[in-house]
Amino acid sequence: MTTIKDITTFCETTSAGVRGAEFTGTSQTGRIIRGYLQFYDDRTNFEILTPNLNSSKNKAIIWQYLLNQYPKPWNA
Repeated sequence: MTTIKDITTFCETTSAGVRGAEFTGTSQTGRIIRGYLQFYDDRTNFEILTPNLNSSKNKAIIWQYLLNQYPKPWNA
């Protein structure tokens, strides 16, 4: 299992009404990685579709990236 160190690009997509994203970054070992995910429930949950990246640790790293990119308003 590959562990994500950081995410460098994140591009949201919609195809046939299904929301998803493609992302690139680097792994803990310094290799360039590319992954795909699918959003569920209006972006409140997602599944990593790339088998060697599908772990709870990587999901937490992606959640943190999304929170940093799209912060909630203070009154949320």
